[in-house]
Amino acid sequence: MTKWQTKKIRNLGRVVTGKTPPKIEPHYFDGDELFVSPKDLDRDQLYVTETETRVSSKALDKFRNQVIPKNSVMFTSLSFGFGKMGIASRAMLTNQQINSVVVNKENNFRFVYYLLKACTPFIFAYNSGIDTPIVPKSVFERIELRCPEFRLQSKIAAVLWAYDELIQNNKRRIALLERLAEEIYREWFVRFRFPIHEKTKFIKGVPEGWIIDRIDSIGKVVTGKTPSTSISRYYGEPYLFIKTPDMHGNMFVLETEENLSRDGLNSQPSQTIPEGSICVSCIGTGDAGSSSADNYFEELVRFTRDLKEESERHIREGLAEDELELFDLLKTDKMTKEETQKVRLAAKSLLHRLREEKPKVLVQDWFKDSQTKRKVQSAVEEVLHSHLPDSYDRVLFKEKCDNVFDLMLNYAFQGVKWAA
Repeated sequence: MTKWQTKKIRNLGRVVTGKTPPKIEPHYFDGDELFVSPKDLDRDQLYVTETETRVSSKALDKFRNQVIPKNSVMFTSLSFGFGKMGIASRAMLTNQQINSVVVNKENNFRFVYYLLKACTPFIFAYNSGIDTPIVPKSVFERIELRCPEFRLQSKIAAVLWAYDELIQNNKRRIALLERLAEEIYREWFVRFRFPIHEKTKFIKGVPEGWIIDRIDSIGKVVTGKTPSTSISRYYGEPYLFIKTPDMHGNMFVLETEENLSRDGLNSQPSQTIPEGSICVSCIGTGDAGSSSADNYFEELVRFTRDLKEESERHIREGLAEDELELFDLLKTDKMTKEETQKVRLAAKSLLHRLREEKPKVLVQDWFKDSQTKRKVQSAVEEVLHSHLPDSYDRVLFKEKCDNVFDLMLNYAFQGVKWAA
């Protein structure tokens, strides 16, 4: 691979191992700051914006050496959740199971995220744990990975990031629709406010023809049990061991923070449940996510509004959906009102030039020939040079042009959307 070189992880950025504030000091907790543990991360997560535990500003001040800034890449390397990742959405603390890379200016933080994600099996090979996977900071930061120079890092990351953002947006929409379905079910079959319920005859609080019965009348009820943690051979792949946090936000449990071996599974034959079983947390914090009927209605209204806002964002921006996609690629984190308007115009003008104006540059199979590819790239650069804000320096301008062109290439190769 040309232009690729071997770098130790510590050369990608400063490596920080988190630390948990002492729980006997209550003033460190229940604040507004994020405190990340592996249960707050996932294997395909981007930015971390919410955590189960919050800490105070005093905790950030006390453990300032462990605070990681925005865009740091978090990697779980001391846990059964090995390889769970996320990116800091703001300054935050993590616990000691997470090693974070505060990416330096010589590397692209998004590329580092994808690099560590792709190399997780390789990093796991450095595991020194017996029962629990462990790759300590001293080992983690010395692991060598291959990566290209900054410009190529940025191009690779831009393409992957664009797809991941689309995936994340779709996941948010799916989550909203799932909550909507849940609320409709509660409205109809728990609170009995289904269509024409006013005309329905109720007997002892339920619609006529319904019966009240025990849960065990519809299936076998099994209470789980934890295999002995002192017997190490009980733990490991490949069987799921479900705990309450594994169920949060999931309809189907596809992975768990801890897994059991066959010996572990066989140690609890009466507690083994088949596929399709319904798991309900009945002890501890299982009801932490529940709400009253009024709260559920408020959530329904809020979720429906969020869904509508997301689907109509292109309208608020005064853009078509394809123009909005280009706008998202071209914008920066902080822009003035005037700069935002210029970027909107750049997105509109670019799409119009590529699809409507002559001489036509998106000819059939344009992406297969170096000459036609160059014409398309020149058209992109020409339009963006005319419309992007003057605050975009040469490096940023080049990055934005490359991001757009790479997206077009991807669409063209797949034969989809306007670039095909």
